Amino acid sequence: MNGGTINGISNVPVKALGRGSVKIKTRVKDKQIIVQLRDVLHVPTAVNNLISISRLNEQGGRARFDNGQVTLLNQN
Repeated sequence: MNGGTINGISNVPVKALGRGSVKIKTRVKDKQIIVQLRDVLHVPTAVNNLISISRLNEQGGRARFDNGQVTLLNQN
């Protein structure tokens, strides 16, 4: 499956080998929850995991940056 290419931190295109969904465990206050990110690209050569804030915004989510942390919020 060809997922296309993305431009990462250095604006050098890297090849995505696939596209799909991934579930991540995170903590909200004192409760552990599982969040599913949809339509993500699999880029094994990327040295960092990136989240597109503009795509998050297009899907009704948003990001809040404060005190060196980021909080990702959904439309609820």
